[in-house]
Amino acid sequence: ITNLTFEKDKIHNASQFKEAFIKQIEFLSNNKESFLLILDEVDVYLRSIDEIYKKEDKENGHELFNCFRDIKINSGFRIIIAGFMRLYNYIENPSVETENEKIKSPWIGGTFELITMQILDKNKSLELINYLHNRLALEFEYPELPELIFDRTTGHPSFIQHFLSKLISLVSERILQTGERLISRNDVDHILKENDELKYPQIDNTTSFSKFVYNKMLPNLNGFDWKILAVMIMSLNKNNQKIDIKRNVISIYDDNFSDTIFEGSITRLHATNIISVTKDDIKFRNKFWAEYLEDNPNLLDEYV
Repeated sequence: ITNLTFEKDKIHNASQFKEAFIKQIEFLSNNKESFLLILDEVDVYLRSIDEIYKKEDKENGHELFNCFRDIKINSGFRIIIAGFMRLYNYIENPSVETENEKIKSPWIGGTFELITMQILDKNKSLELINYLHNRLALEFEYPELPELIFDRTTGHPSFIQHFLSKLISLVSERILQTGERLISRNDVDHILKENDELKYPQIDNTTSFSKFVYNKMLPNLNGFDWKILAVMIMSLNKNNQKIDIKRNVISIYDDNFSDTIFEGSITRLHATNIISVTKDDIKFRNKFWAEYLEDNPNLLDEYV
């Protein structure tokens, strides 16, 4: 947006923003230029805005995205919004109602098409992991180490990226000191076992892998989702059928809930790639999730 010649000091409200934006799109179009706006990590923005509205005891009217929707309808410009479960939930459940009015929601009417990005399969994941050897000339101490990294990163591109970034930082220090370009099992174990305060908000290359997973995935779940995960951990070596999980949640937590709430949680856990659902069977998509929850029991203690 900084490349657009907005007179920012003249924009004080949504209407002026839309008018200025549309003029820019038309200018580019007349000069046979196109414009694509990409907004990444939108969940961070949505979470922050939700908190502001909550403090003011108001419903979030999504004014910015209402602007983008109107601009898109009027000018046909292209916009890609990348987010995670908060964005997913808004698009899947777009109605926003208050006691006095039904707020115009930008997520209603199919203006924004929901496209789910899939996790990487094993071959694609190993291709990324072996980038360390093929492009950076780093050697794995054991040939099975790339598969171990794949097992612990679940094929999630963001997890793989963070894990490899930490490996590179770890090995780089050794290269400077001794010239050794070897990735050892101890290096991999160090990253897996490293831990810090899960809820500390700052995320960067120094963040432990465990905390990175927490901040990327688990805060997007609600209390009922955690109950399902807890029941699955309790019955880890048994068949997890939907009907059994539902019955156990009722039995253990004395919780009465509708089918809609239960199916919504199953859909959310499936969308986050924590579980896989085939017909009536439910299981952890990857053994990493069972191990992660068992290694961090405080997560289940807090939410259940």
